[in-house]
Amino acid sequence: MKDQETFIDQFFNRELNQEELVEFKNRLEADTDFRAEVQFRKNLQKAVAKKEATERIEKTATIKKLKALQSQSATGKNVAEAPQAKVRSLGKWLTAVAAIGALILIGYLGFKDASSGNQNLTADFYNNNYTPYEADITLKSIPSNTLIAELDVAYKNKDYTSSINLANSILKELPNDAEILLIKGISLLEKNKLDESLAVFDSISNELYSDESNWYAGMVLLKQNKIDAAKTRFQKIKGNKYLDKIKNLK
Repeated sequence: MKDQETFIDQFFNRELNQEELVEFKNRLEADTDFRAEVQFRKNLQKAVAKKEATERIEKTATIKKLKALQSQSATGKNVAEAPQAKVRSLGKWLTAVAAIGALILIGYLGFKDASSGNQNLTADFYNNNYTPYEADITLKSIPSNTLIAELDVAYKNKDYTSSINLANSILKELPNDAEILLIKGISLLEKNKLDESLAVFDSISNELYSDESNWYAGMVLLKQNKIDAAKTRFQKIKGNKYLDKIKNLK
């Protein structure tokens, strides 16, 4: 058996053959330390990609600003040369807008305090924390089952109708596959079929995915405004991946 570091390196470098991919999948499901290391590598890659994307955005914004300054200089426009009367008028307008904004904010806060705190918590928490499950089911793909590859593409393209249909076909052969069930449950949630989605998450029996099933079941319950039931689900979660997010709900 290959050592853990080498095996994971070869996976991310796409150097594993079909037999080794099957072994990798089995270790991923059976070995929690191995699974944690793979997840760490995935998170690291995402962080690097995010940093690079941010740098590209900042670079593009800087270039646009420089071009705008050059264009302004070429046309001889200068904001400081605007008539003083207009500047004073603009200042009064901004002051009025700020005052109106403050009144609206005060009114909103008063309304918020008078309304149901649980209802606000439901909307805020769901909107700020829900993201679809990030699946990597290519490991499951074998030459005899092209449906898995099709599901991977459909789900990543947010084609949730196709994802549900493909997942149903695959589950006929693999009825207890936790990741396929998660994908089906998320797809149903995205289609706002909440009762069906919750039933799918409840059917997941693989202990390695208990945190995911409870997290997304809780999200469905929040969307249904069943806050106490959602908290009960969240309290079953053990892994740090979600604990930091739910501490304010306890």
